[in-house]
Amino acid sequence: MVGHGLFSLIFTKRIPLSCATLTLGCFSLSFQMLESSSVLLFIVFVLLFILLLFVVLIRKNGTAALIWNEIIREKITNFIMNQSKEQRILNFVLQNAVRGDPCSVLDTIDQYCSQKEWAMNVGNEKGLILDKTVEEANPSVALELGTYCGYSAVRIARVLKAGAHLLTVEFNPEFAAIAKQMIEFAGVQDKVKLLEGPSEEIIPQLKKKYEVDTVDFVFLDHWKDRYTPDTILLQVSLRSVCMVTNQNTSPKNILILGAGET
Repeated sequence: MVGHGLFSLIFTKRIPLSCATLTLGCFSLSFQMLESSSVLLFIVFVLLFILLLFVVLIRKNGTAALIWNEIIREKITNFIMNQSKEQRILNFVLQNAVRGDPCSVLDTIDQYCSQKEWAMNVGNEKGLILDKTVEEANPSVALELGTYCGYSAVRIARVLKAGAHLLTVEFNPEFAAIAKQMIEFAGVQDKVKLLEGPSEEIIPQLKKKYEVDTVDFVFLDHWKDRYTPDTILLQVSLRSVCMVTNQNTSPKNILILGAGET
């Protein structure tokens, strides 16, 4: 027994009281440190367990993956690098793609989003469906709602027939500025006109302000809750459109709206 032996030494061998007190203090401190280390190890274990669960959720659950990529990871990276994800995508394109080559720009964006950071782009798989749809529609005037970084605008513009053009609408000023540079770098600026502002304000102005009487093709690539109201606005404002959404784009997502008088 440590305690009993120590007190025996104090009284039988007459060890100074201050020395005994110091020894007891050392034992007490050691015990507290051991206790603190155990608590710290427990906390670390719990945090690692939570992290493991979160990693599993990210891999299995789309919502968790979106929260991680779009909120947590992106905010941390933005703070560290002092620039937005969209600016990083543009910089990567400017440094690695071939100027004036739309396909090179698209491939470079796809490379960045698959290897570095997820982004809200159509991507090559759904992009091929979009390409085919545009070619089949063969529009003279196309409209895109939701430009973001300009990926789908470049994709659509590169397959438009000679003399055709695309109007693309983006309400976020930062995204619009980046998309403008992306479109110009890809060399399709003569086919694309970027309109900055909310879709619900721009669509009713298409005729008077932008002199657009008919749109042959519309790609809905903005906020999902705007799909229905903007579709109604388009039906009221324009004569006929072939409409595509970017929600699991497939043939069943293609809406052919009948001609209507304006």
